[in-house]
Amino acid sequence: MFSGIVFDFDGVILESAGIKTRAFERLFAAWPEAVPAIRAYHLAHAGISRHVKIAHICAHLLGLPDDPAREAALAERFGDLVWDEVLAAPLVPGVEAVLAAPLAPYAIASGTPHDELQRILAVRGLTGAFWAACGSPTPKPVILRDLLARRGWRAVDVVFVGDGESDRDAAADVGMPFVARVHHDGTLPREGWWIHDLTELPARLRDIEAARS
Repeated sequence: MFSGIVFDFDGVILESAGIKTRAFERLFAAWPEAVPAIRAYHLAHAGISRHVKIAHICAHLLGLPDDPAREAALAERFGDLVWDEVLAAPLVPGVEAVLAAPLAPYAIASGTPHDELQRILAVRGLTGAFWAACGSPTPKPVILRDLLARRGWRAVDVVFVGDGESDRDAAADVGMPFVARVHHDGTLPREGWWIHDLTELPARLRDIEAARS
């Protein structure tokens, strides 16, 4: 089968994608006329660092002058808004079974800040399930290439499972097969290799393997 499987985190391991969407809406509630555009931008760029998103929103959707201190404060506030909810969020259906009977060595490539990701995994008791878990600010294509180099894997032998366009694009950038987790908080279409949740992942991996043979 495959040498390894890399997962995005929010919306793939935890049902936390909607939490992040609501947090962006609350973070910029003082600009209600811009909230629909902010929400759309966030959803279209799921998996990208919150710092990158906040800088873009301030400059291009709100027309605010450049202010790194303000953007850092907003990013810190965002973390405060999501922390408790993320810790309480349920696992995506199928995660427990997939982690209990590994299909290959697992890793995480997430847009969540790296240190925050480590804390969440530790609190949720998930650290030992993944040989590596990497977050922002490192871009996902860089994370994926680093993971491949560290294990000596070929990109075509590793599957990336994500729920955002940035995940799909990162997989394409490095030449990895991509499985889309399609759900109501995401923007990925039902095309190519896709699943409703991780209960369907083993079957989809068999489909990909069959298509390669």
